[in-house]
Amino acid sequence: MKLTFTVLLLVAAVYHANAANIVICEGGSNRISCPTGYIINVLHAFYGRTDGTTNCSENKRPIDANNAHYTGSSNIINDACDGQQYCSLSANNQVFGDPCVGTYKYIKVEYRCTSNFLICEHSTGTINCGTGKLIGVLDAFYGRSNRLTCPSRSILTTSCSASNSFNQIRSSCHGNQVCTLSANNGVYGDPCVYTYKYIKVKYVCYYP
Repeated sequence: MKLTFTVLLLVAAVYHANAANIVICEGGSNRISCPTGYIINVLHAFYGRTDGTTNCSENKRPIDANNAHYTGSSNIINDACDGQQYCSLSANNQVFGDPCVGTYKYIKVEYRCTSNFLICEHSTGTINCGTGKLIGVLDAFYGRSNRLTCPSRSILTTSCSASNSFNQIRSSCHGNQVCTLSANNGVYGDPCVYTYKYIKVKYVCYYP
């Protein structure tokens, strides 16, 4: 039980590794951006208000509602930002509706910049986080999810994934500074015969 709890704490720590927060007060706008080669991964987002004092409260009245936010705002923000290198957001009722009339609201986004690592079938690749940092595997698979990645004439399906590929990739890479992966059926099996496949790994580099 103690080991399981420790593992859960480690997973939670890695999941929020390098996380940042941005707050945009009602009527304002701002931009989220990641460095070249990284994309935005939205962890949590809303438009509304969760307390009376923490954000966007100076000289603004009335503030009548706590913990009120539009339930669809997370989806709107995810659609605009998740998976992009950068995105712009405007905090206003025209975009999100008004979840608490008469209350000054804000957008709050918790996000991180992640890397996607690709290896086309029959190739080998290495993830290297550099000195002092470890690889935190967030998601991974061997298969295919679209036609654009590792293009080929041999694509019979765009929806296949080797059933144990996440666990195998995580076992090889997670918690290591460097790992090398080979994208081939001999390692993962063949989840979609006659379809050209690839490994895709979403990861962060974190300090232990």
